[in-house]
Amino acid sequence: MLAAIRVILGLSVLTLAAPAFAIFMTCSQWLSISPSDRIAYIAGVYDSLVTFAESAESAKAGMHYQNCIARSKMSPQQMSENIRAFVLPKAELHARPMPAAVLGYLFAVCGKPV
Repeated sequence: MLAAIRVILGLSVLTLAAPAFAIFMTCSQWLSISPSDRIAYIAGVYDSLVTFAESAESAKAGMHYQNCIARSKMSPQQMSENIRAFVLPKAELHARPMPAAVLGYLFAVCGKPV
């Protein structure tokens, strides 16, 4: 009985979380919005990536990227412009959600978390 309740709760959480994944724009969608909207959107994606951690490993990665960006003194506008330059020539990213592109950019700029 307890196992069945856990399965139902787990499926309920997955069902509720599914619409949240739909809120992310693809890279193509993001490229088509105004520069000010791109800046705001990237700030939100970046914050969610470095703030919300599901494990100690992801918290460590978030801290690594947060420290890297802070050391670089990169403004949200600069980050948005840099990510745009990172995404534009990579057609394989255009259909992917923006968090994947932001992570790719952070990995390229900051390196792998250690």
